[in-house]
Amino acid sequence: MLDAAKLKIDPDNTGQWVLPAAYRAFLSQMDGGRPGVQTFKDKGKEHTIEAFYTFADAANTAEKLRKGGKLPEGFLPVAMTPSKHPLVYVELEEEGRVWIRTAPRARWEDEKVVYLLADDFAEFLDMLGSDQRMAFASTSSASPWGIVTDTVDEPPPKKKTAAKTKT
Repeated sequence: MLDAAKLKIDPDNTGQWVLPAAYRAFLSQMDGGRPGVQTFKDKGKEHTIEAFYTFADAANTAEKLRKGGKLPEGFLPVAMTPSKHPLVYVELEEEGRVWIRTAPRARWEDEKVVYLLADDFAEFLDMLGSDQRMAFASTSSASPWGIVTDTVDEPPPKKKTAAKTKT
């Protein structure tokens, strides 16, 4: 399902880039969606996540950013801000360290606005807080990490009526 070559994170199929285990586990439960808790704090500053990218959108966004010289090889955007700018990135190595870019137009090398956020994706999800498991509206479902996806209620089954008989 998550073929790196087809999704352009490893277009030459070199095997150089891998999806980190914690991120793969997250994707197997939830491929994109809005977090139940949309803010987290780092270095005393609060950051807001609008949504997690689906894997396909993350790969396409990464490709566009790399072509524009705004993202080095080996990183994948995983979450965006309310203004739709990539905010959180995962390193495409088994450890999968998580990075934050607090200014969307900043150069990746600018350590004031691009820096390590968590040692792995599970640690990053923990930053979103234990209240991620809070109850959600009945029109949504939540993953183990509290990621909300819209669900569509199935219509009630049609009542079967007895066949009319002619008399």
